Amino acid sequence: MAIRLSGLSSGLDTDTLISKLMELERKPLVLMQNNNTVLQSRKTDLSGLKTSLFTLQGKITDLTYASTYAKRIASTTDEKIVTASAQNSSSNASYNINVISMATSTRNTGAALAFASGTKASMVSTEELNVGAGLNAAPNAAFSTGMAGTGLESNVNAGYFIINNVRIDVLATDTINTILNKITESGAGVTASLAGDQITLTQKTVGDTPTIKLGTDTSGFLTAVKLTGATVTPGVKSDENRLLKDTALGAGLTNGYFSINGAFISVDKDKDTLASIIDKINQSTVAGVTAFYDASSKKISLTSKTTGAKNIELGTNPGTDTSNFLNSVGLVPGGQVAGNPASVEVNGVAVTAENNTVTLNGVTFNLKSEGTATVTVKNDVDSMVEKIKGFVDQYNTVMDMINAELAESKVSEPTTTAELTSGNLKGDSLLISIRANLRSFAYASVASLPSSMQQLSQIGISTGAVGSSLEQVKSGTLVLDEAKLRKALETNPEGVAALLGKGTASVTGESLGNGDGTNTTFTLAKTPVAAAPQPSITVDGEVYTLVAGDPSTVAGSKEYSINYNTGVITFGIAPAAGKEVKATYDYDVTSGSEAGIAVRLKSVLGELTRVGGTFDGRIGSKGSVTKQISYQEKRIEDMERRLKMREEALYRQFTALETLMSKMNSQSSWLTAQLAQLPTSSSGNE
Repeated sequence: MAIRLSGLSSGLDTDTLISKLMELERKPLVLMQNNNTVLQSRKTDLSGLKTSLFTLQGKITDLTYASTYAKRIASTTDEKIVTASAQNSSSNASYNINVISMATSTRNTGAALAFASGTKASMVSTEELNVGAGLNAAPNAAFSTGMAGTGLESNVNAGYFIINNVRIDVLATDTINTILNKITESGAGVTASLAGDQITLTQKTVGDTPTIKLGTDTSGFLTAVKLTGATVTPGVKSDENRLLKDTALGAGLTNGYFSINGAFISVDKDKDTLASIIDKINQSTVAGVTAFYDASSKKISLTSKTTGAKNIELGTNPGTDTSNFLNSVGLVPGGQVAGNPASVEVNGVAVTAENNTVTLNGVTFNLKSEGTATVTVKNDVDSMVEKIKGFVDQYNTVMDMINAELAESKVSEPTTTAELTSGNLKGDSLLISIRANLRSFAYASVASLPSSMQQLSQIGISTGAVGSSLEQVKSGTLVLDEAKLRKALETNPEGVAALLGKGTASVTGESLGNGDGTNTTFTLAKTPVAAAPQPSITVDGEVYTLVAGDPSTVAGSKEYSINYNTGVITFGIAPAAGKEVKATYDYDVTSGSEAGIAVRLKSVLGELTRVGGTFDGRIGSKGSVTKQISYQEKRIEDMERRLKMREEALYRQFTALETLMSKMNSQSSWLTAQLAQLPTSSSGNE
């Protein structure tokens, strides 16, 4: 780093002088930086507008789909009897549903098994307590008197005890009964009771685990009631939860498998329990049944998951029951009770409902119970309104953004970044063009439609009612008359769909001319041709077949191909002389005046927001604003480098000045010293 001498000889404030000089020289750089800040702000604002337009494009796209206007909703007068759902385009209608009887499932119940029920572990106090009337003694101020008459008053203190790792608090206000209730209601998994002046703790679950375990007792309660040191009588698992080999079934079983409705279930009596076999059946999607063991009747039952008279196929012969399980539990074909379909009438007509479900005219009725209810199918107007409201709201968001940008004024002498970037899009030609284009759609018409359904105002969408404020009209935002829109959707949803979403037009029986026996190509008048529905081409009234590729290579004489873009029809064999060629087809009108308003707007928005489109021409990687920013950044970088060099040059110049002045000061000092040593001349009398 170069050594800088600051005013040592000259007495000048070098740093301040250079700083002031550089401040003057940096003014062009500050102007460039400010310009770049404005460009960056412009790019950010344009990017935000593009995003908002892209959102609007998504909202408007919803309005171009026929399914938006074809959605139906089904309601019922009693959901406990029947519910319903309607497919798009199903007919609006009312259905009287009379459920006479519900469908039932096929069942098969086995024989009673010689299974023992399980027992629960228990613990009984070692002695009788002789508490007498003190069991429910009313609590008093002192704990010892709170249990007066129980014989425990001198042995129990406020504190707690542990059962199965759960803490039970003992309060001074407790009686024996309240403490027993606390045990039962806790998460210890036991019930506590007193009979014959002995307390019994009983495990809530059947089986040998978990056992009853007592822990810390700071209250002395467990000791006082003679539970401390009491032994636990273990519980015993019920037979359905024991290994099959240890049950009465074990002797008749063989490790192997059995089948239900073609699903094979394995049996290993050394590892399986009856409960695990039931789980395997229930987890099988192929078996299609629900298995259940009723502990009271000790029987296994199978119920088909589908209703109606569907058999449950049991593999009871040796080939499909190598385990002998089905036979051992009594599940045999003879035990089957067939299910029945539902008995139901729809508008007085008997209808079959195997699975408590009826589908008619695109409407599915789900039967719930016996009784009568009415199902009404109508246009899902709420859904349609929400989509159109979504479009209007987003349209207004875009217009508000554009209006705000165009109205924002520039600040003549900005002092902050906000003031500097204010009005960076004021008067922008792109925004003015977009605003004008969007406004035009509010007044656009589809002349090919009936006069009652040609403009947005006819379905309640306008720039404001007659007499609206000037500000509303100038803003270009839309106003939605929801009542008018709902009426249009209820009475003529197809008309609304055409006004907004019409993307194709139809031509019926267009004459393409007569054949001459040699000409194989004819051209449709309207293009591009829609692929669906498929064009219909006739020659002298006879329908020809559309093929892909060259129709002349197809074995036959009545084939043609089509170029959907140009509308050229090519026959495999030229139509005979005098035979008239006619066409019926749909063609694309998405960018023409015949298109629905939403379809046209979607096309405009697509051009604005697509990759390489209008906005990308400004703010894309190769856009004009992006290029200006890149150019300014390079200029700023170059100028900063030159200014740094200029600053270093100034410091070098001032350092040289200081050095020179230091030398001159030294020489001056030397000369002064020399002069001081010269002899002084004296004058006297001669």
